[in-house]
Amino acid sequence: WLPQKKVNKTYFDYFAYKGAEGMMLPAHPDAEPPDINMGQGELKRVTGFHFKERTKITASELTELYQADPTYRKLFMVDKIDWILQRAKVRIKKLIWDAFRGSIAIAENGQNYTLSYAIQTGSVSASWANPATNILGDLETNMALLSTVGAAPRWLVLNSKTYSYFKYNNSIVSLITGAGMLKKNEGINSIIEDMGLNIVIVDDTYETESGGTYTSHKFVADDEVFLIGEATYKLGNFVYYAHMH
Repeated sequence: WLPQKKVNKTYFDYFAYKGAEGMMLPAHPDAEPPDINMGQGELKRVTGFHFKERTKITASELTELYQADPTYRKLFMVDKIDWILQRAKVRIKKLIWDAFRGSIAIAENGQNYTLSYAIQTGSVSASWANPATNILGDLETNMALLSTVGAAPRWLVLNSKTYSYFKYNNSIVSLITGAGMLKKNEGINSIIEDMGLNIVIVDDTYETESGGTYTSHKFVADDEVFLIGEATYKLGNFVYYAHMH
């Protein structure tokens, strides 16, 4: 096999059964069957994208597999499948964070598609890397902006580098020392919680490849901050699987 990355626009058809509370999808295979009338329902279609990835087994690996114990062969294939699934999970995670930035763009394999999400773009008074910047004031301003459109921020998402600005910010340090807090991180968390927010630090990364060169990227970039509400965002439905052929 040769490494392959491919994306196609696909139509998925499914049958929605009608139950006591209206239309419903079939239950999970391991769940109890819903109380439905099998004769009532309708065929529905959803448009999505099919991302296809595959890995390769080299000639030397094939030689080793032929000579190996059957148990090792199974473990080898499980590892290959897991590798493909991990790639799928990374792609899904990237799409979700792109949605929080306002849009998902797919431009591969002849496909050119953009889906926009209605987000509010905030602003700051000055760089948070400057200890004199009023970080707490910036947060309050942007939370007020979100409240005007009916949003209630609950999560403050950023990476470790951006979070480090809080530790040296003049007004935050002053509040921590004034309250007699000994541990800076606990003090920061307490101050932010008093504003109705929970801090979430995301330092996960992913790699892209071009011409044999791999480049590392952060899902949440430096100096990037997300205010996310309590309600569940419906960012899309994803299904991933692996098959051997």
